[in-house]
Amino acid sequence: MYLNEGNLIVCSGKALYSMNVQTGDVNYEVDVKNGGVGDAVRILDYDDMIVVVGEKGVSTFKVKDGGFVGGSKYKRASVVEYFDKTLILETAKNDIAAFDVSDNCKHWAFNARKGAANSLTTDGAYVYVYEKKTVSKLKSRP
Repeated sequence: MYLNEGNLIVCSGKALYSMNVQTGDVNYEVDVKNGGVGDAVRILDYDDMIVVVGEKGVSTFKVKDGGFVGGSKYKRASVVEYFDKTLILETAKNDIAAFDVSDNCKHWAFNARKGAANSLTTDGAYVYVYEKKTVSKLKSRP
């Protein structure tokens, strides 16, 4: 959950809620399955959108009314980095994907070798993938 202009944005995993902090009234309730990426694992704040990291990808919803903005399917993965408008996810097998949350969650994916490591540059423009004796420099923005 997080605060946004006097409202608490909360996710139960199955639904997004906007609640007035002062009164406790629910402004809206939206089913996260509308985003097409399964149940929510985590939510993040971006500009005037709620970013939902789901079981099968990433989707975005408008903070104001909970309206669906966009989404993109991917494998089950965890958030590794989040910088500016770039969200980096990593699977259990070290595959990574970079999502542009400002552009309908367009993404690119890189299938890394098991045991690979990665890091996002401080400006968010590139991801370095370290695989045994190989280092790959990849653009993080599709």
